[in-house]
Amino acid sequence: MKKHTFYLMICFVLSSFLLSSCLKDDDNNYIDIPAGGLTMINGFSDAQGIVYYADQRAVQNPYFPLMYKGYDWVGLFTGNRNIIVKGTQDPKTLVDTTFAVKDSVYYSSFTFGNKDKAKHFITEDKKMSITSGTEKQTGLRFFNLADMPGKVSLQIGDAALNDKFKDRATETQTTATANQIFLPQASGTFKLSVKDESGTVLVSRDGIKLDPDNYYSIILVGKKDNTNTPLYIGVVKQAVN
Repeated sequence: MKKHTFYLMICFVLSSFLLSSCLKDDDNNYIDIPAGGLTMINGFSDAQGIVYYADQRAVQNPYFPLMYKGYDWVGLFTGNRNIIVKGTQDPKTLVDTTFAVKDSVYYSSFTFGNKDKAKHFITEDKKMSITSGTEKQTGLRFFNLADMPGKVSLQIGDAALNDKFKDRATETQTTATANQIFLPQASGTFKLSVKDESGTVLVSRDGIKLDPDNYYSIILVGKKDNTNTPLYIGVVKQAVN
C-alpha cells in the first residue's frame, strides 16, 4: 500500500467504520490495512445540506451536514461499499449505490440534480503523468452539475478553450468517467468563466488560485436565473493517488 499523506488523512476520520490506515504491534512495526478514500461533493441545490451514509453509518453528523457547494473526505475499507445520500429537510433517499473500493485508490462522489430527480456519479482520482522538465503544473478537470438544459464550456483566464472543457452537457456516469482524468494546467491565479453554447458568459469567478502539484475539480452548480441557488463555479481540491 502506498503511504505518504494517505495515512494522515485516514487518521483524522473519527467514526467506527472509518479507520486508521495502520495498527502498531508490540514490536513497533506497522501493519497496512487495505483502504481507499472518498471525497464527497454536494451540488444538490434543492436542500441546504445532505448527509452521506457508508454501509448504513452516517459520515456527517445530521445536525452538521455537508452543506450545498461544500465537500468532505472519508476513508473506506476495501470491498463493496454501500453509499446512501439523504437531504436534511426531506428523509427521502437521494442516492443509493454500491461500488467496489480498491486498496490505495481515491474516489469522488458527486451528488447534484433536484428534488424531482437527484443525480450522482463516482470518479477515480488518479495522479496525472507529468512530463519531465516541464514547469510545475496543477491538475484540472471540469464537471457540469448545473440544473439546466444545454451545454457549457469552461474558460481559464484568457486562454483558448480546452476541448475537454468545451460543450459539456449535464454529467452522467458515462460522461464523468470519460472526463475523470486530470489535465495539466499552468499554476497561478485565474479568472474562471463558464459560457453557454453561444459564447455568452453565464457566471465567472475572479482570483482563483491553482497551486502547483495540486489537483482540482472545477464544477458548475446551481440554476440559471434563480436567485436562491444561482449558477456558481465551485473549486474542489482533490486527494489523488
